[in-house]
Amino acid sequence: EVLPLNWLVTDILGAVRQKSAGVGELGIEVLEQVQDRQVLDLISECRSSGQRLTQEVVLPRTRTHAEQELRLRLTPLNSVYVLILIEDMNEQRRLDEVRRDFVANISHELKTPVGALSLLAEAIEAAQDDPAALVNFTNRMKRESERLASLVADLIDLSRVQDDQPTQRPADIEVDEVVTAALDDVQLLAAAKQIEIVVGGTGNLRLPGSYDQIESALRNLLLNAIHYSHPGTRVAVGTKQVDDWIEISVVDQGIGISKAEQDRI
Repeated sequence: EVLPLNWLVTDILGAVRQKSAGVGELGIEVLEQVQDRQVLDLISECRSSGQRLTQEVVLPRTRTHAEQELRLRLTPLNSVYVLILIEDMNEQRRLDEVRRDFVANISHELKTPVGALSLLAEAIEAAQDDPAALVNFTNRMKRESERLASLVADLIDLSRVQDDQPTQRPADIEVDEVVTAALDDVQLLAAAKQIEIVVGGTGNLRLPGSYDQIESALRNLLLNAIHYSHPGTRVAVGTKQVDDWIEISVVDQGIGISKAEQDRI
């Protein structure tokens, strides 16, 4: 995914003329003036050379004073002003770590159905004269194949959402239709756990995007809500419009997510 960039425009002495809303948290400027010596030197070099510069720097955050890695891209605008694009590398590296964990975990899970299929194939070969055993082993192979297909689909979804343009040809999507499709996929699981699913909010909402990706995201939220909820509880799905955004929420009465894992959402 493409992370949003902060930016600021300074003069050759580091006085800030324009800036994005979030730049104040990054510790680059104080009271509309760039304070860090290495950033001031980069501004001077960029202005003197008239060339674009890219440099990674380490600065303390304004509030926490924790170290942060920033990538600065400096571009001279004219004889006076320099544009600085600021990318938070800490956030990028955190996302890279989450991706690595996901791939490592799913690669480990792939070993289970692959190994099971191999063993079941051997079992079928050895049970040629036992029709009942053949049916049992065949059904188990089908279940492991479905599990394997699900894991492969997860990998494909991950590849799609990491695309710079995951919705190059967005469709006009009816939110009610997406919600209904996701609910159809999880109703049996919910019923088996005696979990009631209720739907409410604003109807007849539409948005541009990828139907498959939105339906998949909602289905995964519902599956997690059901899986981590106690029998006899309720899962609620709500839809509403907030300014130019469409919000689809899934609320459960389950065990929740530990604080240590919440920043990985």
